[in-house]
Amino acid sequence: MIKKLILTIMYLCIFSCSSWDSNSPTAVTDDNSTTILGCMDSNASNFNTNAMLDDDSCTYIGSGNHPINSLWFIPNSDGTWGIGYNSDIQIGGFQITINGSTIITLINGDAQENGFTVSSGNTGIILGFSFSGAIIPVGSGILFSLELDTTPISISDIIIADEFGISTPFTFEATYFLTNLEMTGNTQLTILSSTITTLDIGDEIGVFDTHGILNYNECTNQIGEILVGSGIWKGEQLEIVNIGSVDMCSFGGVQVAGYVESNPIIIKIWDVSEQKLKIGFPEYSLGNGFFSDILVSISQLSF
Repeated sequence: MIKKLILTIMYLCIFSCSSWDSNSPTAVTDDNSTTILGCMDSNASNFNTNAMLDDDSCTYIGSGNHPINSLWFIPNSDGTWGIGYNSDIQIGGFQITINGSTIITLINGDAQENGFTVSSGNTGIILGFSFSGAIIPVGSGILFSLELDTTPISISDIIIADEFGISTPFTFEATYFLTNLEMTGNTQLTILSSTITTLDIGDEIGVFDTHGILNYNECTNQIGEILVGSGIWKGEQLEIVNIGSVDMCSFGGVQVAGYVESNPIIIKIWDVSEQKLKIGFPEYSLGNGFFSDILVSISQLSF
């Protein structure tokens, strides 16, 4: 009770006193009406549901930390998957194949915003091109996003061409577990002990809540699987700080995405050597495997 009261007081202070305020920047139009400025891209880490005019402030966590001419998965905060890219060419067209899951819906990203038509087939093949000859500028970001029926495994058969139709080799970077969440002030620590023998150096660890809060800065109470923390195994003790949700809607505030304290901790592993996603079954030497534990320590993992 004391912990929750302290968190409540901290949140109220942050909510009312800091730059993380529900009062978004505004502009006054010619007719003296007020327009709320902010990021209007739902795939961005700072998406503002109240924004009425995009102010080019969108940021994307994890988009700039990958090799030149590469693609990777980005788990968005709403449960969808972004296709991150880092390119040193102007992209005039692309074709890729998503493996390990079925495509439900395609969602706009940089490709569509630059005039591309993006379509998908039953076999996981996605094709992107422009009827007008438009290009995607050099740089990094989210090519487009996807709603999938499960966690994807890889991107293969990558064909990326420039504005002249000349293909440039791109690689798939198997980084699944990039936590695309804002810090909330509510955290939980998961320690993976050096006694673990089932992990290899380079394996990735993702901490999930299957019934976490997905929405940000509003009160729609969207519940689903969410990645709340991640790390890469280096053969020694690994400490992962997981991001918890905050729900102040009953106090006139908002919900912020993250784990829910009463829910169990779910561990997923990306096995680098096998290029395979696995579900981990932890043995806890400290804690009971719930996010309500301030600290848990895992002594061994089985698959």
